[in-house]
Amino acid sequence: MGAARERPERAAELVRPYIGASEEWHRRLRVMVEWSLSPGLVDLTVQLLERGAIDGARGPIAVNSDFWSIIAGLKEDDPAGAARIVGAYLDRARVRSRADGVLNPFSDYVDQSSGSGGETTIIEIATAAPEQFLDSVLPFVLAILNDTAGDRMEDGLWTYRFSGSHQIDGAVLDGIDIALCASAPRLWADGSRTIRDLTSIDHEVAWFLACRAYTAIADLAADVAIDWLLSDDRYLNLGWRDSRSWASRQLVEAASKRCQDARLIALCTRLLDYYPVWEKTAEGRSARGYSQYELLSALPADRLPLTARRRLNELERKFPEFLPRPPKPLEAQFVGSPVPEAAGEYMTDSDWINAIARYRIGQDRDLRTFGKGGTTELARMLGRRAEAEPERFAALALTFDAHTPTAHITEVINAVVGKIDIALFTRLCQHAHRIADAAVGRTVCSAIAKIAADADDALVSLLEHYAHADDPEQELTAMFRSRRTDEERDLATEGLNSTRGLAAEAIGHVVFAQHNHGSRLVSTIRRLARDPILSVQAQAAQPVLALFNIDLDQALHIADDMFTTAPVEITYSNAVNRLLKYAIYRDGDRFARHLNRTLEAVDHFAVRAGHIWANALLNDLLPAACPAVPDALPEAARQGAAATIASAPHLATDILIDLFDDQSPRVRKAASAAVRSLHEIDTARAERILAAFTVSPAFPENFEGLFRSLERSQRHLPPATISACERAVAQAGPDLGDLRTAHVATSRSIVTLVLRLYRQGDAAMRARCLNVIDQLSDLGAYGLSEALQHER
Repeated sequence: MGAARERPERAAELVRPYIGASEEWHRRLRVMVEWSLSPGLVDLTVQLLERGAIDGARGPIAVNSDFWSIIAGLKEDDPAGAARIVGAYLDRARVRSRADGVLNPFSDYVDQSSGSGGETTIIEIATAAPEQFLDSVLPFVLAILNDTAGDRMEDGLWTYRFSGSHQIDGAVLDGIDIALCASAPRLWADGSRTIRDLTSIDHEVAWFLACRAYTAIADLAADVAIDWLLSDDRYLNLGWRDSRSWASRQLVEAASKRCQDARLIALCTRLLDYYPVWEKTAEGRSARGYSQYELLSALPADRLPLTARRRLNELERKFPEFLPRPPKPLEAQFVGSPVPEAAGEYMTDSDWINAIARYRIGQDRDLRTFGKGGTTELARMLGRRAEAEPERFAALALTFDAHTPTAHITEVINAVVGKIDIALFTRLCQHAHRIADAAVGRTVCSAIAKIAADADDALVSLLEHYAHADDPEQELTAMFRSRRTDEERDLATEGLNSTRGLAAEAIGHVVFAQHNHGSRLVSTIRRLARDPILSVQAQAAQPVLALFNIDLDQALHIADDMFTTAPVEITYSNAVNRLLKYAIYRDGDRFARHLNRTLEAVDHFAVRAGHIWANALLNDLLPAACPAVPDALPEAARQGAAATIASAPHLATDILIDLFDDQSPRVRKAASAAVRSLHEIDTARAERILAAFTVSPAFPENFEGLFRSLERSQRHLPPATISACERAVAQAGPDLGDLRTAHVATSRSIVTLVLRLYRQGDAAMRARCLNVIDQLSDLGAYGLSEALQHER
């Protein structure tokens, strides 16, 4: 360790050959990083993270140490190096989560709730080294957006943003925001494609970041920023959870000061007719016009046209007490138990019973004393004590009766699950059922799911009981749709907010963990699969999948019945889509009709069905009754199929090439994603894909990602690279030297690739390279002069 501190570069050089040598060497390297990280060890640390050699590394001393503790000191001496390590750590977390089939790495693969101030460390690194932070972390963020794009409603990563988040995922996005705003002027001046790439990504978080970047360069690109705002009404509603349009408002305020008069008039015209979907509903009628007010009030008063000024005056009179407000950092206001926390450690069982009786709902609560809670806060305190003494408080809870507020026994159940023997836990759940029944249904089902491997017959009986509960009595979606009619239905959240939905999930866990309960639960699973509430039916897909391991015929019969009776909207659920996929794998002839129905449905469903169709095709399990080729699919289904095939271009190269020629721009765009990974596949296959893409109609609108991938390749470039460069130059023309366009960023990559081709090629290739260089010179291509100087 001393050598690593005194001469870190030499120490890194000596130990580098032992990376991957053994687990013992990995342990030693992890200790070196944990105790001795310094600027001289940054390169080694990044390499170790990329190789997975130091997974689980954490600060070596404090109990609450985590990964962020390791780099807390480095941020002072080498913030750029710290940024590289943050990027490598996050990239490694994504690799690990994807290997486990998990799309959101923040759930279990990142030290998310840092006890060492990790969120502050990230923000400080982004502030001190914004350009390196952007280079190292933005690719991870964009990859996560791409991974979760189809499931954004169920995962919700960064959907509800708060300024000054105390979680690592929020800090990462805040750091990108800070780094992007600090770097945006230089990026724009250098012709970088970063900002324009953000605008091309079909994800609300990417739009938010683009909005922030355009705000930072409003002095330089006011007209471009206004044009972007006007291109989609969704860009007018970007912000944070507690100030939903504030980012859009800031951009309006910054760009409207410098934009041309014509664009200001166009913006005012659009805002005067701007009403988000919710404001047009009966529920949102009272707020009609508030979104207009937020944005119109950001315009400079001395440039407002008369009609806009009049409308703003009307809105100011309508909303006199609702001035637009910026987002506020998250602040914790603690409401404590009515009994001092310190007293809990010394309270006897009789003391607890007396306190519970005294602080019932609505009794003895001094509402003037905000920090003093009531029943709920006392119950939470009881739960904390139950975590420390689970057996004692489980026994205490067995003395509760029907007059005891339900919150107390539910807190105890949540606290002791997995910490007491199964017999005592079963007695506790049965007692809760007897004294509160429906009121504890969700708690009991959730708790049983956590100890599914140990659930006994009595606990299974409780699940059977709650599978027949009255909750939910009606669909929850009407409420969600009245507010967000433009988004997909969130069946998973609805199901988890109901007793029968949680019972279905718990039954799935039990059957997966204990096959012996499968036969007993078949009838209950069958009933849940035909539940009148769609979200419960969707949750039933999980136990049906579990039955595949026990009684395949029964499972397929139940799945067939579910897909026959349920509306196509059930495929909003990821679990249902997994069920359909594996049903196709096991009995394609029977389930082909269900897949075909979804393939023919409207966009939301057909795109997902296209993914299933493509997976079956790639695994040679496509039913004969399904369309055999992408051309036979509807447009939306082809789009989904193209996206899946593009993610594995080596498995269906011929089909991918055909998709480049598809008549639909949406399909061609989805298929074109394959060219972003050409650097990861073998040279011969990359050459075929590249040659076909270059001459296809997909090329003109989707070629920019190609050159970045080729630039990253460590191998000899495919010969077709020169044809791609030639066509790109012909396609982009003068835009390659125009800093106002996105193509100027592509220019650098083309220049780099042409020079590489010149160095690696024969005489004929060099002649073509020189022709391209001449064309680039004539066009004033950005980056050419500098690159040629380096060559000399």
